[in-house]
Amino acid sequence: HADVWGFDFNPAHIEAANRLASDAGLTNAHFREANFSDLAHDNSLPMFDFIVVHGVFSWIAPAIRDDLLTLIGRRLAPGGIAYVSYNTPTGWEAMAPLQYLMRLLARGAQGRSDQLMPAVLDTIDRLVEANAAFFLRNPTMANRLKNLRSANPRYVAHEYLNEHWHPLMFDDVATYLDTVKCQFIGSATLTDNFDYTSVPGSVLPVLGEARDQRVKETLRDFGNGQSFRRDVFRRGLAPLTSAEQLRVLDGIRVVAVAPRPAGDFRFGTSMGEMLANKDVYEPLLDRLYRTGSLSFAEARGIPTDTPRSPGALLESLALLMAASVVHLAVPEALATQARPSAMAFNAAISRLNLAGGDLGVLVSPEIGSALGATLLETFVRNELATPDGADEATLMRQMAAGLRASDRRLLNDGQIVTDAAEEETMLRETAKNLTGEQWTTRRALSIYD
Repeated sequence: HADVWGFDFNPAHIEAANRLASDAGLTNAHFREANFSDLAHDNSLPMFDFIVVHGVFSWIAPAIRDDLLTLIGRRLAPGGIAYVSYNTPTGWEAMAPLQYLMRLLARGAQGRSDQLMPAVLDTIDRLVEANAAFFLRNPTMANRLKNLRSANPRYVAHEYLNEHWHPLMFDDVATYLDTVKCQFIGSATLTDNFDYTSVPGSVLPVLGEARDQRVKETLRDFGNGQSFRRDVFRRGLAPLTSAEQLRVLDGIRVVAVAPRPAGDFRFGTSMGEMLANKDVYEPLLDRLYRTGSLSFAEARGIPTDTPRSPGALLESLALLMAASVVHLAVPEALATQARPSAMAFNAAISRLNLAGGDLGVLVSPEIGSALGATLLETFVRNELATPDGADEATLMRQMAAGLRASDRRLLNDGQIVTDAAEEETMLRETAKNLTGEQWTTRRALSIYD
């Protein structure tokens, strides 16, 4: 029911996107090769309800950022949403000189940027081993460098070899968006919208005293050492009354996107993991996993020893979303309409990956979004679509066949698995996971059929 537009200045990316959409038979996805200067002055574009700018805003030159802002100002409809992610200095202070060094080391080398990273990191490792004073004064850098070794080389090249790499404070970004009449309404990192899940307890009194939103968000970034923000802005603020808010909330429904957490469970925050309060979440999970879905109105009616305000309940559901336990559900009529194209898209993803692609998602019409999937799961999607699921032996054979067809090998701790027994053990464990509670949850989300 939506028209989706994607833009990239790399023609190979546009070609790949168009090929996948065509293979899936999608007619509502449009991809165009263009840069921000082209888009800012393109009068043929429609007005957009959402503009999503991920991994761009703090990685481009100021003049190009101006073009992006012009695009948002001209093409985001009143009431529309702009999502903007960016690096922040509060978590990058020591990485700035290291990023500069990486870029300098790669500048004179030959080859693709992602292929240059191992040699760049080798040189920096030698500095660490030589006890260079910079690393002695910044001991956390050693762990960051270790993590870079296992990260996707394309991400590392994008992050560290980019000539225009400018971490931005929240106030700066809010000022930029204010010029195109877009105001901050919250973070897409759900736990960053609540004080006690976004800063240490010792910082809460300082945060609670802030009355100016820009000051508060900046204090929050200092409190948790924020390195990356995912902010949501609205073109024009139109606050709802309390009664209007409650009416909208009561119409919201969530569904489970993972098996029920066993025992104590934790959710991730900008500061690390936090333990969930079982007294708060168990009644919600009981109802959700018994009925398959849960509306806000139904959640409000669940008896509790301590009455909960709508705000506290909303917070609880948001944190369950942050823990990847639940997801907002699409209205049934739209989910039904979307199922044929969603299944065609998932089939296209499977074919792509069997041919050597690496798209690690499958889509669900029930949530109108994608969920992470291993390549092995995408290989055996057809087998998982049977009414009772597939047996482990069948899944293992098909996963092994998929590895051969796509000329891949399994990895264990970053190392290629060459031992046949180890490969069989890994395939059996994966098959076991795909035939248990995960299969039941995925099937309810219409991911396989």
